[in-house]
Amino acid sequence: MQYDVTVHVVLDDFGKLGRAYREVDEANADFETVVSSLIAGQYSCPQRIVAFNTAEGWARDVSEDVAHEVQDRARLEYVELPAATAAFLERELGYGAAALVPVAPWREPASELRAALETVRMALQNYTAIPPSDGTIEGDAEALAEAVSNLGQERDRLAQINAG
Repeated sequence: MQYDVTVHVVLDDFGKLGRAYREVDEANADFETVVSSLIAGQYSCPQRIVAFNTAEGWARDVSEDVAHEVQDRARLEYVELPAATAAFLERELGYGAAALVPVAPWREPASELRAALETVRMALQNYTAIPPSDGTIEGDAEALAEAVSNLGQERDRLAQINAG
């Protein structure tokens, strides 16, 4: 058995029941699992994350490192953070840290968003060419945004002609 591993444990606040380091299976005591668990909202009110390696003889508070990783992943994956995780980021990284995680524009129910995109497409097709899309919601939105941009450029060009 190998004992030269870095273990991560989370101090969780359970309100009136008090605070405790969460019991965790050996296979799930790594940095990656703690980050994923925070994003998934697996903790009541995370207060601190401590990493230690008994074979190397060290232990340290890694709360800020974990908070940065959670924030970065949430930004990249457009993940809306659970309230407890957002509060943890606020404590570790400062006020507004959780607000820096954007909500993806396509987080609305897909059917409602598709209907809205189709309405925009129908309105635009009378005025400008709409570039092809890859068929995804994101692709449709990008194509329509390009069409709106083209329409704005055409409007500006016509305004210059009329003014001059």
